[in-house]
Amino acid sequence: MTRATHVLAVLALGMPLLVWGVSTGSPVAAAPQAPANHPEMPDGPGKDITIATCTKCHSITNITGQHKDKDGWTSTITKMVGYGATGSDEDFEAILTYVTKNYGLDTPATPPAGTPAPPADKPAPK
Repeated sequence: MTRATHVLAVLALGMPLLVWGVSTGSPVAAAPQAPANHPEMPDGPGKDITIATCTKCHSITNITGQHKDKDGWTSTITKMVGYGATGSDEDFEAILTYVTKNYGLDTPATPPAGTPAPPADKPAPK
């Protein structure tokens, strides 16, 4: 087995096990999470379940930094379920609706946390 093939085999087997371990309560899953209110995210139906479900394994910026259409978000959610994300069909539908509405292709990019808003009389920089 070549070194590259060995590395790929280890990654192919190890990554799902790591994700499974995180999602089942390993010490990694017990790591402190960011504040739950996430004021940088728009309020609305689905916000709380999106935060609760998605921050079990990664930062919420994995969502807020992306903009996808409904098919793109559906694909991402399906992939996350494959990695071990848990919830009801209703939970995932609420997440899909929330992220598509607030982080769709036609929504403006969210500035990084701590970025001051531009003055009302000046447009935001491009």
